[in-house]
Amino acid sequence: MLPHALSRPLRRLLHWTAWTLVTLVLIVVLGFLYVTFVGITVDASFLRGTIARTFSDNIGRPVRFEGPMEMEISAKPKLRIGGLHIANAPGFGDDDFASLGEARLAVDLWPLLFKRRLHIAELAGRDVHARLQVKADGSNNWTFHGPKPAATKTPAPAGTSSISADQAFTLLDIQRVTLEKLNVTFIGADTRSHYFSLLALTAQSPADQLFKLSLNGAVEKEFPYQLDFTGGKLSDLATDKPWPIAFTLTFLSSTLAVNGSIRGSSGEVTFGLGTENLLEFERLLQTRLPDVGASGIAGTVTFAPHRVAITQLTGAMGNTTLIGALDFDDTGSKPKLSGSLRLPTLDLRPFLGEKPAQENSEPPRSLAEVYRSLSVATFDLRQLNSADADLTLGVGQWLSLPGDVKDVTLQIKLKDGTLQAPVKASITGVALSGSASADANASPPKFNLALGTRDSDLGGLAELLLGVRGVKG
Repeated sequence: MLPHALSRPLRRLLHWTAWTLVTLVLIVVLGFLYVTFVGITVDASFLRGTIARTFSDNIGRPVRFEGPMEMEISAKPKLRIGGLHIANAPGFGDDDFASLGEARLAVDLWPLLFKRRLHIAELAGRDVHARLQVKADGSNNWTFHGPKPAATKTPAPAGTSSISADQAFTLLDIQRVTLEKLNVTFIGADTRSHYFSLLALTAQSPADQLFKLSLNGAVEKEFPYQLDFTGGKLSDLATDKPWPIAFTLTFLSSTLAVNGSIRGSSGEVTFGLGTENLLEFERLLQTRLPDVGASGIAGTVTFAPHRVAITQLTGAMGNTTLIGALDFDDTGSKPKLSGSLRLPTLDLRPFLGEKPAQENSEPPRSLAEVYRSLSVATFDLRQLNSADADLTLGVGQWLSLPGDVKDVTLQIKLKDGTLQAPVKASITGVALSGSASADANASPPKFNLALGTRDSDLGGLAELLLGVRGVKG
């Protein structure tokens, strides 16, 4: 037993100690709740140098941060960084390879703890600039040379497991992704600059809902575009289920609509493309296209590795119309194109570099006029060596030739640069048959065309061949 004189101070000490501990625990709990549900913002600028060095070591390029770096610590942590610059590759100039004005990331940890889902509330970036360049020798500035991997791999500790990219999709719950003011400059081997700009991009893929994306911008600083895309659930990408896709691309007066599904590197889609002027795609695709004016084409595409099949193909390009099916096979030593095309009407003039024919314009009156127009057209027969073909081509009415040319049938057989094409046609009421042949391996390459008829009325051939009217026989 303690003396009565000592027991009272001891009781007071114990009482004070208990209240102190309760107060400290309460402060800790309140602090934890405040940090968890309200959060505190921390200036992380002191980490810029460390993070920049880590980036530099991994990509083999100098990296620097010149903007703010802030972190909000809570159950819904946020990160904001700015002023990221990545240096160009040696020999590609002093301009930055890429720069980022600002990036923001907001994550909700509660779904990760209780539902095993990574809930991304916001992923945003703005003022992104990239300068891509390729030289004549094939070298480019977007290939990074990071550190070489270690020769031996340390086994993972017991009880740990890795996660694949497919499995990661099942964990994602993306509420909002935004990207603003992205500008890309591409400098080709010919030193010409091409420009692509993205004004705004928004995307979202909440858990168990469809993935949606919308973006708009301009090509070559003057051609606006708009893309709206809808896909399946991101979690389905980790399965063998077909992944549905649907998108619409608007480019000036042109519209491309695609619907279908993909599964890995295979799939089937239905497409439709309509444009008031096919030449709008020249600068977008960086290739020469015929000046046919208003055009439209639609069909169903089935694709797999090295194989593409187009069925239910229909189209109209100026005065030319077509229906049919095509198959492209790249499994051999050369690409091979096979199938059949039926052209109810055919006008080759725009495809030979001539101006598109007007609705009321007449075809040439004789073969002499055809020869004069073809004398300015060029075609490199050596291109026949780039692919093989097995095509059946039928033409109902050939508008760009003199006379009444119809019911044309060509069996195109192209193998290793040698072309054989039996031809049948009705010209000015006379049934003709023959063949077209070409040899791209000869020096110089050769092309031959022979047509003939037997025991037929002369019909209008005299006028067609000689320009002389009224000759019968």
